[in-house]
Amino acid sequence: MKKLIVFVSCLFTLTCFSQLYAQELNEGKTQDEKQLTKQEKKELKKQQKLERKKQKSDESTELHNNAVNAIKSKQFILETHTLYNKRGYPVNVSPNTNFVGMNGENVVIQLAFPGGVIGPNGIGGITVTGKASAVEIRESKKGALTMSMNVIGPMVNSQIVITLNAGSNLAQAHVAQQTKSGRLRFSGYLVPMEESDVYESPRQY
Repeated sequence: MKKLIVFVSCLFTLTCFSQLYAQELNEGKTQDEKQLTKQEKKELKKQQKLERKKQKSDESTELHNNAVNAIKSKQFILETHTLYNKRGYPVNVSPNTNFVGMNGENVVIQLAFPGGVIGPNGIGGITVTGKASAVEIRESKKGALTMSMNVIGPMVNSQIVITLNAGSNLAQAHVAQQTKSGRLRFSGYLVPMEESDVYESPRQY
């Protein structure tokens, strides 16, 4: 009887140790799997970041190509978010009311300062129109595009140089008065005319 009890006790103890050992193995396996999952998540996150970066690059390239075509067809709006005076002082403005636009040979330059209700155009600035001449377009090897032209109208006699950055539709327009020392720089995003929703004042000069 004692031998039977001892045998059963040993068997019970062995079973317990076996279960504990198997549990430890399973826990260790789970730890490895969890570690592998973290690594996989890290790789997945890295891959997603690369895909987002590529998507953003593709979108920027598409915007740039659209802007290039718009300039070459002379159908564009430079929606301006920052204006710089001749000393380089910046002023943040609304791209909905500040722009340089071209439609064929017709050019519109509009200024509307924040909170302004006084001004010839009724929105805090002035809107001038003119005809473009001596238009030249140059493209660099790196992909930047430059358009230069003279614009003459009732209230404007300026040379305008528009530079489109390589790889995006970010652009700047340098407007220099021929008869005065006035100079402005418009900085913003250049888009095809049909894609723009700027407000153009009917009070034009």
